[in-house]
Amino acid sequence: MRKIKEFSAVAVASIYVVIVAIVSTYIHQELSAVGVCDAQQLCILMIPLHYFIPIFSAVGLITGGVMFYLISEKTESSMKKCEHTYDKKIDELLKKALGEKMYQVYNLCKKKNMTQAKISKSLGISRVEVFRILKKLEEKELIERKKDGKIVHVSAKQT
Repeated sequence: MRKIKEFSAVAVASIYVVIVAIVSTYIHQELSAVGVCDAQQLCILMIPLHYFIPIFSAVGLITGGVMFYLISEKTESSMKKCEHTYDKKIDELLKKALGEKMYQVYNLCKKKNMTQAKISKSLGISRVEVFRILKKLEEKELIERKKDGKIVHVSAKQT
């Protein structure tokens, strides 16, 4: 994410510099063609043309940098709030859909290296009941079981 931000900032700055350079070149050519003032001076401000590009580029880069910083901070914090709210709502829906015990078993399956025996011990329910709950969760395609001899490893499927 940080690399995208840095690339975006550099791209915006580069585009701004190119636009200012093109505009200043156009103004220079127009003023020279008309003969209003000499080719090295910008008539309105009396600033030499070779200073025009860096001055306005610097002002634009500073303004753009400040705006980018302010906007990206607000966007980032609001995205984190949305993700947190979204995760909570999904958990609430899952809890309602699965029921209390099945939801607890599912949450334990999210942890790495869980076995049916560990789940049974952690929740204090029989291995038979854990087996039935795991079977239902597997039918709903929320978990997957892998046998390693007599040990059954359980993990939640990636969504």
